[in-house]
Amino acid sequence: MFHTLARLVAHRAVMECYQQALGHWREVLAEVDACDVEAIARVAFAQQGWFERHCGGRGMEQEVMVWAGIGQYFREEDGFGERLTQAQAMYYGLLESYCSVEVRAYAEDVAKLFPILMA
Repeated sequence: MFHTLARLVAHRAVMECYQQALGHWREVLAEVDACDVEAIARVAFAQQGWFERHCGGRGMEQEVMVWAGIGQYFREEDGFGERLTQAQAMYYGLLESYCSVEVRAYAEDVAKLFPILMA
């Protein structure tokens, strides 16, 4: 979250990056089964370039891509709740994708904060 935190204090654009990323994930996931790890891996790899162009450039985009992808299933009131299966599929899809090593590392960072993703 370093890239995000460093920019969040001074730039509203970070929030817009996350909003765009969330919207894009929802759009592309509407085309696949959100519980299909292999499909998510293919979509993530195919879309990494989109995230780079629209979510703060290389470095920040990788972080935004992962946090928006997994975070879309988290709710303050119940955590991942009934959406845990989709969150886990996103986590494993990112890990199994041909995305950059940084994307996979960010996914691991999220799982360290939310070990339930690895269950």
